[in-house]
Amino acid sequence: MSFEILRDSKGKPSHVNIDDGFMMTSRPYDEDTDGWMDHQLSPHDFSAISFGREVEWLVAEVNRLRRENFSLERQLELLRR
Repeated sequence: MSFEILRDSKGKPSHVNIDDGFMMTSRPYDEDTDGWMDHQLSPHDFSAISFGREVEWLVAEVNRLRRENFSLERQLELLRR
């Protein structure tokens, strides 16, 4: 689930947008219902998470290039025959 808290000009939460994977909702902020959102950790505050995502992207890119290389080698093999 992802959410975004919108704040007024004084920095007070005024609205919340929520995407629970099934439905997106937007409604006024209610401290009793939405207060937990203000106390969540942000993954952006942890460099290890950023680093891990970069490594994950790198692995996916290497794997994509290996698949492409494999396919091109097979095509080249057919052309050489």
